[in-house]
Amino acid sequence: MRTNPWYARMAVLDNMFGQNQVDYVEVVEQVKCKGVNHLKEELARIEKLGGEGLMLRQPGSKYVGSFL
Repeated sequence: MRTNPWYARMAVLDNMFGQNQVDYVEVVEQVKCKGVNHLKEELARIEKLGGEGLMLRQPGSKYVGSFL
């Protein structure tokens, strides 16, 4: 099991896919939340586009992934 901060994982993805278009991978733009109103507006925008919601992470938090 590996843990890496969010910014390190995003740097890896950007390095791998930022310049290389791959049909099955899209690195989604990350936006820092500016407050509750910003969060509500962004959620409404995503839902209007047919999205299910947002994923939120605390800056500097680590993601723990495991592969079965």
